[in-house]
Amino acid sequence: MIHEQFTQYRKSLLFLDSLPYPVIIHHNLAIVYVNRQGLEVIEHSRGKKIMGRNIFDFILPHFHEKVRARLNEHDRGMPFLSHTVETLVTFSGRRITLELTSSLIKLGRKKCIMVIGKPVTTSGKSAFHAGDWATTGRSSKSTGGRPLVSMCASCKGVKSAAGGWVPVELFVAAIAPLAFTHGICPRCAKSLYGLDIEE
Repeated sequence: MIHEQFTQYRKSLLFLDSLPYPVIIHHNLAIVYVNRQGLEVIEHSRGKKIMGRNIFDFILPHFHEKVRARLNEHDRGMPFLSHTVETLVTFSGRRITLELTSSLIKLGRKKCIMVIGKPVTTSGKSAFHAGDWATTGRSSKSTGGRPLVSMCASCKGVKSAAGGWVPVELFVAAIAPLAFTHGICPRCAKSLYGLDIEE
């Protein structure tokens, strides 16, 4: 579901509906996008009542200061903030604990924050596992018998179990507590720019 002021970005956000976990995008604290899994997590089938609502409406008060601190880090230019665990409140009043990762994104000229959540089990561990991703049904000795995940040979997108393709950066962020930054390897620096750089 997308806010009416952001409908021109609907196509660029379609891949988020195929992710196996909830995604919420907010602009100046107002919710502008929620994917299907996000609607399920907050137990709401009609996203129209969610669009424009303040994100703090869904965060327990004792987590507000922690969220404000993370928002301040984004304001200071941190493009990606790694995992934090927070408890959200659903429309029915049920509490759900999620491991959240947030990234600064731009929709046109508007700076937004995309929050990706992973449910946390009662043991405190992330509830996601290899079953969230479409596997080939095969395994290999070279992977230690682990299932093989489908990756596009061209764009490197990874196929989710829901049937869509997601950027490899989102796939890695979903399965590991890693953040990405840009760099250039010596081989590409040489082939693209004629530069010799050290490792």
